[in-house]
Amino acid sequence: MTRGWFKLFVPLLMLVALPAMAQNGRIPIPFAAPVATPIVITAPGSYVVTRNLVPTGPGPIIIIALPAASTVDDVVIDLNGMVLDNTANGPGGDAVIQVVVAAGGGEEVTIRNGTLVGGSAGIEAFGPARKLVVEDVKISDYAATAHLGGIHVLDVFNTVVRRCVILDGAGATGAAIFLDGGIPRQATIEDNLIQNTFDGIIATPGVAGIEISNNRFRDILGGGPFGAAINLDGADSCLISENTISGIFGPPPAAGIRLNASRGCKVHNNAVSLATADHGIHLGPGTDGALVLDNVVGGSGGDGLRVEGNGNHIERNTLTGNTGFGLRLGPASSDNHVGRNVGVLNGGGGPACVGIAFWSFDLCDDPAAGGVLAFPNWTFGDNLMPGAFGAI
Repeated sequence: MTRGWFKLFVPLLMLVALPAMAQNGRIPIPFAAPVATPIVITAPGSYVVTRNLVPTGPGPIIIIALPAASTVDDVVIDLNGMVLDNTANGPGGDAVIQVVVAAGGGEEVTIRNGTLVGGSAGIEAFGPARKLVVEDVKISDYAATAHLGGIHVLDVFNTVVRRCVILDGAGATGAAIFLDGGIPRQATIEDNLIQNTFDGIIATPGVAGIEISNNRFRDILGGGPFGAAINLDGADSCLISENTISGIFGPPPAAGIRLNASRGCKVHNNAVSLATADHGIHLGPGTDGALVLDNVVGGSGGDGLRVEGNGNHIERNTLTGNTGFGLRLGPASSDNHVGRNVGVLNGGGGPACVGIAFWSFDLCDDPAAGGVLAFPNWTFGDNLMPGAFGAI
């Protein structure tokens, strides 16, 4: 009888004695009571947050600090629907979650399923890390005093941000997502809602193969350093598709989508409706060989589509009600091919269209020297631009 009771009691005792490996073998956060922050993770593994957290002192609430020796294992943090609120430390420049990977490391870090409030950023990640994945996270009310975005990534080879809500960035450098660094890197940013931030998605030179798809932008204040919902510098082979952008309120040169010195990109099926901003879509100097297809742009404070690069193919865009020209090919542009675009009710504001004032306000080919349809830019016809010619 005693032995039978012992056999029953021991398994029950084991269940009580193992709370640290609850929730399907994941390691619970916080590690101890009472809670003391920052909570520092130094070993690979799967972690789960088990309660709402606020700071007990300066610094981030969670720090993921991985040594160089951990080159194959990953860290996964399930926020488990909890709220991490670091509002108290935002003015001091501390993020809610900080990721630091030592030189020589190669880890993958995943953060998912919760809410990050306050701090100078929701997540800051400093590489060189192999990959950062952020999914199903709401980030709000960050101060952006010392960091450049709700998610600020520096020298991470591959960044994935999907199904997140990022809103109410309060600082003048408050982008929603800022991809920075001096190493070649790539990114996928998809299915996010971004609202009431000073900039949207920003990438500095070195990003290749970035995809920005199916994001929703609302009320981008345009007061950040870049003044854009999407701004890519030196981003080769980029894909920008199926995004909706409604309301960019900064002064010029604020823009909906801006590419600078970016080669071989595809910009298609985006809808851009602006307020007081400058150009809806802007292909800046050095942006060459892009395909700009099936976009809808209306209500821009400048041109609907402004092109200053070379060798771009521009087709089937709808450009209506912009203060400037519907489509303007700038003085330094050349070898751009234009066809089957629609422009109507554009205002023709801004600098005068050089040498071709008899055209409507919907299309301006404005090279420093050159004719209406002659080199350096070309049209292959069927552009529906009401005015003296009707169709060009």
